[in-house]
Amino acid sequence: MSGTETLWQELICRLEGVQAAQVVFAENGMPCEIHVLAGPEKSSKSLVRDIQSALTAQFGVQVDHRIISVAQLSEGLVPRGDFRLAHTGLEIKSAGGRVSASVTLARGCDTYTGHGESANTPFARRRCVSEAALAAVNRAAGETCFELASVDAVTLAGQGIVVTQVYSLRDGQRLLGSAFLNEDPDNAAVHSVLSAVNRRLSVLPRTAG
Repeated sequence: MSGTETLWQELICRLEGVQAAQVVFAENGMPCEIHVLAGPEKSSKSLVRDIQSALTAQFGVQVDHRIISVAQLSEGLVPRGDFRLAHTGLEIKSAGGRVSASVTLARGCDTYTGHGESANTPFARRRCVSEAALAAVNRAAGETCFELASVDAVTLAGQGIVVTQVYSLRDGQRLLGSAFLNEDPDNAAVHSVLSAVNRRLSVLPRTAG
């Protein structure tokens, strides 16, 4: 499979009439959902054909038209940018007993990257990744809207889970998120942060990252 979700979204957003796009890949590395927000300039069938042709030309992949959904705005309406953030990239580097994390999130055609650094211990590393994810979230919001309150790994019914508490600076509420470990604690930490904040993100303005 060539290209990442972010690259696919960026390509689709360059097509005429497209306002925003969100691509979801399945575990096998193949696209399973493509959601597009478009203006009224072209018919939905024409947009789907354009998307299929562009992806084939750029990435050499034949995409089934049935996984592409197109929502079209009426004349004069402005898109609100209310896509939730998706986890699209994680880079971990370790050196000299320290660990640094870079987390990339995407909403529509925009991407946001946050960074964190800590001692290279299991607890500190989990918090480092969570803080990097939350830094990317705050970049998407255009201001510091959230702070990390806590992040813990717990076992429930024999299953490891990352549980995250995030403090919302706008209203003083604590938001709770969780994600299964599934043998990947770093990515689980990112998904746990998004689980906590994504419902609130639908009402935040979209700011280019």
